[in-house]
Amino acid sequence: MSIKIEISFEEKQRFTQWWIWIFILLPLGIALYGCYQQLWLGTPMGNKPLSNNGLIIFTLFGIGFVFFFWINQLITRIDATGIHVHFYPYAKRSVAWGGGWPIVK
Repeated sequence: MSIKIEISFEEKQRFTQWWIWIFILLPLGIALYGCYQQLWLGTPMGNKPLSNNGLIIFTLFGIGFVFFFWINQLITRIDATGIHVHFYPYAKRSVAWGGGWPIVK
């Protein structure tokens, strides 16, 4: 038998601002264009082009960077037991009522 706790407040936040996604997607777009130009068309990108392996690694890093911003989510929940904060996928923390937040120096 499980005990059901009534949630008083719950909020979920994500990076949904369009201007943030411009800054996140712009480097990936440049890297994808560079891959297309250098690997498929055979035209080096720039005066000192990156090696093909370096360009692929840079593009994969860009895809991973976009993925991590996509999965980031802040979930805040307040219920009878306390405040629960989950910054997925990094940190999860719960503070019981009367427990207090620790002092950070």
